[in-house]
Amino acid sequence: MSIKTSVPLFIRAVQTVAVCLLAAALSACAGRPESGSLENLRQTDARQTDARPSDARPGSQPPLAAMLRGLPPIPMDSARGATVLQTLTLTGSQASPRSAGAVNDGSNLSLVAPAGGFEYGMFEFTPPAGTLQALVFTMDVSSPGSAWIAIANYERLAWDFKGPYPTLAGAKAFLNLNNGNYKSPGGRVYGLALAYDSTTASVQQVQLTVDDGQTPSFTVSGTVTNSAGSVALPGVNLSLQPGGHVAQSGIDGSFSFEDIEAGDYTLTPSLTGFTFAPPNRDVTVSNADVSGQNFVGTLQGGGPPFTISGKIMDGDTPLAGVTVMVPFEQLDTVTDAQGNYSFEILNEIEDFRVVPLLSGFSFDPPKAFLTGDHDQTQDFTATAYTIPDTVSYATHMKPLVFEPVCMNCHNSAYTGAERHGAHPDVNWDTYGGTDLTFKQHGNSRAQSGSMPPFGFHATINLTDSQKALFQKWEDGAFQP
Repeated sequence: MSIKTSVPLFIRAVQTVAVCLLAAALSACAGRPESGSLENLRQTDARQTDARPSDARPGSQPPLAAMLRGLPPIPMDSARGATVLQTLTLTGSQASPRSAGAVNDGSNLSLVAPAGGFEYGMFEFTPPAGTLQALVFTMDVSSPGSAWIAIANYERLAWDFKGPYPTLAGAKAFLNLNNGNYKSPGGRVYGLALAYDSTTASVQQVQLTVDDGQTPSFTVSGTVTNSAGSVALPGVNLSLQPGGHVAQSGIDGSFSFEDIEAGDYTLTPSLTGFTFAPPNRDVTVSNADVSGQNFVGTLQGGGPPFTISGKIMDGDTPLAGVTVMVPFEQLDTVTDAQGNYSFEILNEIEDFRVVPLLSGFSFDPPKAFLTGDHDQTQDFTATAYTIPDTVSYATHMKPLVFEPVCMNCHNSAYTGAERHGAHPDVNWDTYGGTDLTFKQHGNSRAQSGSMPPFGFHATINLTDSQKALFQKWEDGAFQP
């Protein structure tokens, strides 16, 4: 039902009906102590008038001062930890409409009622989808006084009043709004603050709390360091149980779990050849992010790190400036003027890959699979290429882009942790391994620099020539 009452008519209705009720209530409640404590919010008496707000009133709508995610400002239900409450806040000065004597005092609304009369301000909310929880007024009332709060009830088509409050410095609220119909035909919620008969009231803010039914989530983070020199320890696998959450420490030793719900968990690090102190941590997530979940890893056996080295040649010419990296271990180096590279592997890893990258060059092999914890040599042969007019999967994309980089994760031969979080429906080892949408999405991420993602390496992405090939491939309708 849509009510078309104009603002003047609303004022006359309140003046003729509400004042009589307010006066009678004031007489009946005179001298009754009123507490502004939150525990007494549920104890306040209710009064009603027949004044009704209209969705069709003129004038611009007051903007929302803020939309805050998190718990409401006062405890509504201590057992509601499993959902997010959204709080919509209007300052006192955002009341609209208001009576002629209601004026702004900074961000507050000042109501100075004349003898035998009243002043009011109305607050309009357009809530998001969800269940209404509470409408809370924060205001100060002088003594002696008679202040009231109200909410529009669309089941009764009337105002529900609470009060009177002879003195007040704090909050008063309508709770359990899910038990009634407080949304107008236009989906809005209206609140009213009113001062009567020589009362002075100052409204600081009015808040509407809505339960959106969503589950809150938080972040668990920390850092892993190597006991040898207290340096960062990358490539450590971390498991957060229950829930099967996995993460890996980055080049700076840091790790983070996202979207973790409130609860009790066990966090465990693992890396071949290392022990950790502590061996695991009990983590309690309770309505806040959890940081500082740190570990120190110690290499077992005391053996020295081993070295991977080699040479990269372009025909008979050493090729300088080639980036050589070990994916997922966050290790990289660059070939010198003689085409040589070398870096130390600090972790006792059994299986790893070495990948060379330089824009405009392909390499044979495109990546090397190495096994063991000893010094090893791995050479590569480089071949320059240019971007052709037509790019195909078989001739260009697979050998030049997917094989050296993307297929380290997006490979149908890999399962579970071997995929490092890659989407199960995206596999670049066959042309039909991904549908058109994923091909387009892959190019978009390649051009933006987010492919490969952080876990592959902290700073290295596809080369400029690899990005150009990907774009040409899409421009040519992804030729097989």
